[in-house]
Amino acid sequence: QASSCYNANRTAWSTHMMQVAIQPAIIGNAEQHKNLAQSPPAAPEDANRRRNLTAMYFYRFFSTLAERVGLGAVFEKFLFVLGSGNFPVRANLWVGLAQSMPGVASLCMDILAGCLVDARPERRARLVWASSLLALIGVLLHAAALLTEQQVVVLIMLFLWGVFQELATVSSEAIFADSIAEGQRLEPTVKKDMAKFFGAACSGLILFILGLARTAGWQTSDMKLTMAVGLVLMVPAMISLCNFRDPERNGNEQRAERFQDWRVPYLLAVSDWIKSFGAGMSAKFYGLWLIQDQRFSLMMIGILQMITPWVTVAVLFFTKKIANCFGRAQLSLALFGLAAAGLWLLAGTTWLPAVWVVYPLREAMTASCFALDRSILSDFTPTERRGGWNAATSIVTTMPWSGTAFLGGYLSDRWGYAYNMRVTAGIYVFACLVYSPLVMWVPRRQVEEAPVADEP
Repeated sequence: QASSCYNANRTAWSTHMMQVAIQPAIIGNAEQHKNLAQSPPAAPEDANRRRNLTAMYFYRFFSTLAERVGLGAVFEKFLFVLGSGNFPVRANLWVGLAQSMPGVASLCMDILAGCLVDARPERRARLVWASSLLALIGVLLHAAALLTEQQVVVLIMLFLWGVFQELATVSSEAIFADSIAEGQRLEPTVKKDMAKFFGAACSGLILFILGLARTAGWQTSDMKLTMAVGLVLMVPAMISLCNFRDPERNGNEQRAERFQDWRVPYLLAVSDWIKSFGAGMSAKFYGLWLIQDQRFSLMMIGILQMITPWVTVAVLFFTKKIANCFGRAQLSLALFGLAAAGLWLLAGTTWLPAVWVVYPLREAMTASCFALDRSILSDFTPTERRGGWNAATSIVTTMPWSGTAFLGGYLSDRWGYAYNMRVTAGIYVFACLVYSPLVMWVPRRQVEEAPVADEP
């Protein structure tokens, strides 16, 4: 009996101690569930910010994909064929005139778009939605141009495309920046650029597949089919624009206390103007040079467009590593000099392996220079003036681009694509000479304090 009583008491004591040990955990879990039930749901602003980032990634991917397929090298060849029927001797001049239309529209809309975006910051999403409507009208005009083959319709479509691009870019970029907290913009910006490069690579894959399916060569029907695919791919881009929402603006942005060296942004602007003057002459004729002089097929164009974005990503990755020790201005000057030399080499070669190697590398080095120069511009402009400098940079780069495509078409008609590319390479060398003082003005390492000069 004593043993049974002892065991009963021991069991009761164990049960009591277990209850004492478990009760606080049960109470704690109950309190935790109660707090979770009473906690407010996630703020809609956070959902809007995430939604804007996702919308920007999808827009960059599909807009690049649609533009490369519908308005890329195939469209340039279509313009050439269209001009050959009406202006047999001046077909390239017509191509240059048509390709100048988006630049002219962008130049006309730059200041207006900036004013509209800054006038009502809380309603920027409406401008993005309006740009999607412009894109829809542009798609319909593009379809009409393919059906009618009327040059006036082509010019109107390209002008409207430029208006759409300027309004969509300015408004969506403003919302994108407002949707990211200060100090956390690097990773989303890299993802945005990666979406663009991935879209460019996929466009090459689509052109390759279409080239396999249509083996008749550069026939008008084949080109129209390819451009029609580009029109269809523009629909997801328009849907992405409709998903933008107005986020709550960050009011705690830091303001720069001084203008570190006023000479740097001014010299960058002059150098960019010279580079854009040369780029406008030849950039719109690279596709025709590959097709007419190098005899590239649609499949070859597609493969080249698949290779170039991945080479660009690799060069950008190494550029970020090398710039920390070599210097941003030094590396930008060296890369752009190599890009100019590569363009001169391409103009004088008929060896296809050289084209396959030099062309992607030259495009990648040019893109890396742009990224380095934008980084320098951000560091040498105060926060309160950065928007004005971005608008000025857009005008400086768009203005020469709009007119020199016409000049490049004239030179190509008169002396050929290779001569036009050599002239462009010479202009690039002059731009390097103008850029060279930045090697002394921009610190080699970003952690160093930049030189200070009195602002005039």
